[in-house]
Amino acid sequence: MLGKHGSTFERRARPQTEDTHRAFRAHGATLRVVNYLTHQTHRTPRERLERVRNRVHSWTWEIPNDLFAETFPAFEAAYCSRFPDLDQTFPKTHINELEVWTFP
Repeated sequence: MLGKHGSTFERRARPQTEDTHRAFRAHGATLRVVNYLTHQTHRTPRERLERVRNRVHSWTWEIPNDLFAETFPAFEAAYCSRFPDLDQTFPKTHINELEVWTFP
């Protein structure tokens, strides 16, 4: 969506999870995944949109303020078009996992 507004902004590069796993395994590490919390949230599309507008989510933090302000109305319109009722509650299950790496 940012590109449609003529922006060349790109998020900073991050290592891919599998690349990190491969590097750890190359050093003899073993992985154990621990599920430490499973819970549900019951938010409406309107509440989720407000969280984006207020830049609660980390994916919004790197977008420059002026670019965010310029592009948010188009994001909001596209988002709202997906939901006939912005106040309908949608449950979402969250599974929080911890990767535990053990090195020799």
